[in-house]
Amino acid sequence: MPHRPFTLSLALLTPLLLLLALGAATSAALTDGSSSAALANTLTRQRDVVVVNGAALPALAGAPLDELFLYRFDGAAWQQIPFQFDQVDPVSNSYVITGDGSLDPADELAFLAQDAGQQAPAGQWIADPLSTAYPRHELLISDPLHPGETATVFLYRSPTLLPDFGPGYIGVDTDTVTTPFFAATVNFSETLGLTALALNSSGQGRQD
Repeated sequence: MPHRPFTLSLALLTPLLLLLALGAATSAALTDGSSSAALANTLTRQRDVVVVNGAALPALAGAPLDELFLYRFDGAAWQQIPFQFDQVDPVSNSYVITGDGSLDPADELAFLAQDAGQQAPAGQWIADPLSTAYPRHELLISDPLHPGETATVFLYRSPTLLPDFGPGYIGVDTDTVTTPFFAATVNFSETLGLTALALNSSGQGRQD
């Protein structure tokens, strides 16, 4: 039996750096083949980060974080996308290392706007039978700085899903942090600042 859908609204926190899901809905897998209008990822700010507070995901409250996975739909197939959950201390509003491993309002879901896809037909589901036992969240992303631009991601829960989105966006090798946009090197035995910085994978940057 499908879960009753619902909607919610969130506010944009940092217009220059952050996008937020402005609508969300949950539903169980349907079998009637009904469809909805497909809206592709038309966001201009592809490299911005989307952050969704755990309180905005009530249908998955208390779910083990290692059973939650984010997917996009490209019009024909599903693909897992990179994401992370961060624990926020409600008193200091700072990020903390430890958590209870379950989704709660102190958690934040973060992913890149460029990894979002389009809306999927209501009866379209990932190929994981156990995921149909849980509701999913459909996160509708909108950018107030560019009215009309949208994208969609889907948050699924399943005890049988495994990470399958390839290398993460940030890699750490000794004293170097590497992302698709920069590589920064530090040497704390010699200085408290950067010793090298290369932008946009160019291999060229500042050397101090």
